[in-house]
Amino acid sequence: MSLVSQDTLVYIGFVEQCRDLIENTYYGEAIHLADQILSRPSPTPQFFKAYFLLIKGVAYSTYNPGGLAAARGFFQESLYLFETCQMVPGQPNNLAEWVKKELEKLEPKIQACKFWSLVRIGV
Repeated sequence: MSLVSQDTLVYIGFVEQCRDLIENTYYGEAIHLADQILSRPSPTPQFFKAYFLLIKGVAYSTYNPGGLAAARGFFQESLYLFETCQMVPGQPNNLAEWVKKELEKLEPKIQACKFWSLVRIGV
């Protein structure tokens, strides 16, 4: 008897597909697949919802510079969900910590894009 439900195995399969797409630089396809999972009529378990938002954040942050602000939003939403779902009782949530570090790395890039946007329009 398996300790993991069939639904969980399906979600893990989708996560692996998204990760493979990102590793092969198919960012748009990874975003599309994550969107399909997140917009299903039946609710996505909180951990997987957070993970698919994380995938969208990673894809948008590497897809193009215009996606940095969107990436920040997806990272922030996934961070909130990761912080509110208990992975292993009494253990730190490594995914939440990783997302925090990614947000810290992303912010200077967003500020640089804002600066260069202002320079281009002559402000």
